[in-house]
Amino acid sequence: MRKISVLGLLILLMNNLHAQPVSLHPVNQHYFLFKGKPTVLVASTEHYGSVVNPDFNFVKYLETIRGIGLNHTRMWCGDYIEVIGDFCMGSNTSAPLSGKFLAPWARSNEPGFAAGGNKFDLDKWNPDYFTRLHAFIKKGEEQGIVVEVMLFFVGPNWKLLPMNPANNINNTTNIPGIDYLTLNNGNILDYQKKFCLKIINELNQYDNIIFNIANEPWFNNQEHPGFASPARKETKEWIQQVSEWIVNEEKKLPKQHILSVDYSNEGSKIPETELQTYWKNISVFNHHYDKEAESVKLNYGIKRALSFNETGILPVSTPLYRIQGWQYLMSGGALYNHLDFSFQVGHEDGNGTSEFICNTYKAGTDKNIKYEMASLLRFFNSIDFVNMRPTDQFFTYYWGNQTVCALENPGKEYAAYIHGGSNEGALGIQLLPGSYEMFWITPSKGNIIQRDELKTTPEGTLWFGKYPQYNEDLAILIKNQVPAYDVFPVFTERKFSSYWKPETGWNPFTNDVKPVSDLTPLFHVYTGGINTGENETGKIDLQFKGDKQISVPEGKYCLKFSPKAKVSIAGVTYKDSKTISVREHGSSKYEEYICDFSTYQYCGKFHFKYWLPVGAKYKVMGKVDEVEITGTGKWETVVINLQKELFTHHTLFWLENKNDTPVDIYIDDVFFFKGVLAE
Repeated sequence: MRKISVLGLLILLMNNLHAQPVSLHPVNQHYFLFKGKPTVLVASTEHYGSVVNPDFNFVKYLETIRGIGLNHTRMWCGDYIEVIGDFCMGSNTSAPLSGKFLAPWARSNEPGFAAGGNKFDLDKWNPDYFTRLHAFIKKGEEQGIVVEVMLFFVGPNWKLLPMNPANNINNTTNIPGIDYLTLNNGNILDYQKKFCLKIINELNQYDNIIFNIANEPWFNNQEHPGFASPARKETKEWIQQVSEWIVNEEKKLPKQHILSVDYSNEGSKIPETELQTYWKNISVFNHHYDKEAESVKLNYGIKRALSFNETGILPVSTPLYRIQGWQYLMSGGALYNHLDFSFQVGHEDGNGTSEFICNTYKAGTDKNIKYEMASLLRFFNSIDFVNMRPTDQFFTYYWGNQTVCALENPGKEYAAYIHGGSNEGALGIQLLPGSYEMFWITPSKGNIIQRDELKTTPEGTLWFGKYPQYNEDLAILIKNQVPAYDVFPVFTERKFSSYWKPETGWNPFTNDVKPVSDLTPLFHVYTGGINTGENETGKIDLQFKGDKQISVPEGKYCLKFSPKAKVSIAGVTYKDSKTISVREHGSSKYEEYICDFSTYQYCGKFHFKYWLPVGAKYKVMGKVDEVEITGTGKWETVVINLQKELFTHHTLFWLENKNDTPVDIYIDDVFFFKGVLAE
């Protein structure tokens, strides 16, 4: 009988975790597990028309949001459409041009679809739609983006839906729109099931999917009067039936995906009895316009993921979109999605806008919010959130014009958020007694504005008569027992465009550090995911134990060396060599890239990972043993001896292009070591 070692079992387990669809985290079901890692989802999405609007360049859109540093989006699945003017929107990705709506069903030969073109034949599938659907989900998976696939919605647009008898040739039952999401919809229910199971089977192969049964099922369909009402009983019964279709179908398929449902606007308490009936198959409860994070505060005890997945009904430009996101996740939420109308057809890079032609509805068009959302995600990726819980005992004193929330892993890590008010009043904090490192952070940019080393009173209290000034909001991170020379991963101040090569199997947006064995780290530069460009600057000095002060990079990023940049970014200086920029395909054979670190004596080794195209060559030169490296199309590691001499503000190393044409090189996981490798 073949024996499997404990290590082998662990490897099999880890491989299995990486191969599973996004799920609730087994340790803390308030968060997600994706590709084997704890995950929160943060988004700034277009209005869900990526697939159904064939004029929308979803490749550019997905690369843009991943480049910014976001990891989530939503999409209509094709049973729903809008037209220009709906919800006061002057331009809208959910409103394709007349006749261009791309639906799952084939068009018939009979004219008369309400949004232009021929009616639909609900007994025939549209291969063009499924080609585009697969391309979108696959591209999202390559980019590390989790997609919420919305199966059904009706809202105010029953007249536009393909299953409306006026829009198809299949004699579907003539019902009022309010009955579309109920079991009392005649033969439409059969078509809904057929459509649902088709989508489930088509997309079963992908890991980056959450199936959303219904977007805003309460729309014109409320259980009780008021803005924050769930759907009525008849729709809850329908949702339960659809969830059974999906669960039973996926039992026969290789992969099982988690299900979400939009529960209500703002926050409503989800009854325990409903969790065992209507919602027994639901893992994620979505809420819209939850400005005070009421949904997560009221329902944290249900041990399922809570989501604020659509913003709006606010001015087009307001810091409230950022504030609501920080408040929701810092209260225990797992997902925040800002609905971002800067993404439009022709502006898939997020530099567009939409005019709102009436005052019934408005939503965000501010082009900066998406970058602020990325700062929120970077913050959460820097903390051990899966082992943290919301607490109302962190702040013992704050002013009445401040709103506060906090997460804690007592004695180890605390994260807190303040918005409103100012620093004119005192601030009291309660921790477990001990010594801590404290970071005061600007949420809009994610940069550290002050770092303190503190010791609590024997009772565990900290008191601040004065603390950093802030504008609108302030984040706090407190860590215990930071080892000597362990650099905390700080945050970038600039709005960088990021770079990611999914085919390498490496994800720069996670802190995937694998140091060389038998070396003692002197310090570590955290890297991953930034494509550097011109005029991007920013340094932060951290004081290390042992009185060593070193300039280290802000953020976690992959350094792309480009000769045109003549700026200093986070401890790295790019030399303006006498060549044309790589981006302009210069003809010069040689280009130099200089790293200038202000530090003390290096003795030992220098280690980094690099990515080059197959066969491309660079020479590593400088205060190191010179070595030539060759690209394999994969991430490779090089360890080089440092010269044993004292130097300060000198060039440490540079990379010389040994190719006939300009070739960019990507650097990651930079380490310096004292001591020597074992022979």
